[in-house]
Amino acid sequence: MRAVEHFRRYFNIVMLVFMTSFLLFSCTMEAESLTAELEGEVKSRVARAIDSQLEDVIPQIKDDIAGDIEDIDLLYQANGEYIVARAIEEGGMDYLVFSDKITRANTTDEILSAAKPVLPEEEYKVLLERVEEEESKARALYEECSRAMTSAQQKAFYKDLKKMVVKAVVLLTAGLVYACIPKAMVWGKVSAACAVSVAAGIAASGILNVMEYYRYGKEFDSLDTWLKDVYSSAYGEWALASTVIATGTAAKRSPVVTGLIIIAYALYGVLENMKPLMSKYGFSI
Repeated sequence: MRAVEHFRRYFNIVMLVFMTSFLLFSCTMEAESLTAELEGEVKSRVARAIDSQLEDVIPQIKDDIAGDIEDIDLLYQANGEYIVARAIEEGGMDYLVFSDKITRANTTDEILSAAKPVLPEEEYKVLLERVEEEESKARALYEECSRAMTSAQQKAFYKDLKKMVVKAVVLLTAGLVYACIPKAMVWGKVSAACAVSVAAGIAASGILNVMEYYRYGKEFDSLDTWLKDVYSSAYGEWALASTVIATGTAAKRSPVVTGLIIIAYALYGVLENMKPLMSKYGFSI
């Protein structure tokens, strides 16, 4: 009888170990499959972004990488999928993940999280300081200007401020990361340059929205006069200044970044309006 009980106990232990191992193995396989699926989505999104920007990026980046690429003609023949594959071969998956996250970020925390693995400590500190500075200015402006607003207007105003901070920080971060990528990672630099181009377009669209309000906002009667004045003075000046400063800081890091910003701003038709502001804040593009 004892032998039977001993066998049952031994059998139960073996079955428990087997089932636990099986479940752990299944979970591991599922996690690996999910990781592979997400990685595939990242590569696909980055490849599409590269394809959308590559034509404008090549003239700006070709001289920067000419001494490091085995055949410059490859750059003209490449597409997004090829560039992504080559960047991964160089060990640049982290930069691809960054490029994917940065253009989809909705908060500064998301931007900082994406940048931390790919920025040197000193550059990351610069980014932290600039983000803190921009968010502090935005909070001060909100507190000053929102007192006479209705609750609905306050929410809209806060959302606009938040968007402008994010757009400015996206450009600044993309410029910092591009400038810090090792020269040996040629295809990683190409993908990062495309991310800068996307970020410059995001910033330009925000600038354009503010400029359109400057030009046409006072012709409409959809907002009360006081709110129009807030947007056309305090908010407008802060939003443009915020993006100008981020633009200048990013552009100082690399001639390639400067060229990509100029192209994006020219395409959006904001370049001429930005020049006086850039001069005012001590930058030139």
